[in-house]
Amino acid sequence: EKALENDLIIKNVCKGIRVENYHAPEKKTIPHDIISKLDTNDPECFMFLFLIYTGLRRGELVALTPHDIDLDNRIINVNKSTYYKSNQAIIKTTKNGDTRQVPIFDIIYPGVVKLMNNKYLFTGVDKNKMLSEQSLKRKLEKVRKLVGYNFTYHQCRHTFVTLMYEAGIEPKQAQKWSGHRD
Repeated sequence: EKALENDLIIKNVCKGIRVENYHAPEKKTIPHDIISKLDTNDPECFMFLFLIYTGLRRGELVALTPHDIDLDNRIINVNKSTYYKSNQAIIKTTKNGDTRQVPIFDIIYPGVVKLMNNKYLFTGVDKNKMLSEQSLKRKLEKVRKLVGYNFTYHQCRHTFVTLMYEAGIEPKQAQKWSGHRD
């Protein structure tokens, strides 16, 4: 209806269509016992711990550089993301086009410090290149097998929001940290 009101379309072809008894699937989080299996000293495991405790999107993680990290104030400045073309990461703006600040919690701080000498925080074999799409898939498969649990990158974001709720963080603050506008 908004597209019609804003003259983006001339006719709403969906008007009158009803989806009966549709219930959105429940957003699954990664269980605490699985999170506890992630070894902070294993680079692939740490990457997923980082996602779980920051709520970053996969593309935002790939684009992170040491310049985006303020260790003194324990802040991550999320100001860019990536998309993939022919398996190679290409820098773009964040999903909402905004820059946001996310705290670096104690559980991941030592691991973040160790990554500060890389060109990008998370890399593959070549420490000067962003992670390829295939490399991300391999890392996910490796960690899934290691912890014995099938999860997705996006489930790390859901888990972050749930952990913030469980820790008593105000929902608006968790929303801000995770980059959700509404």
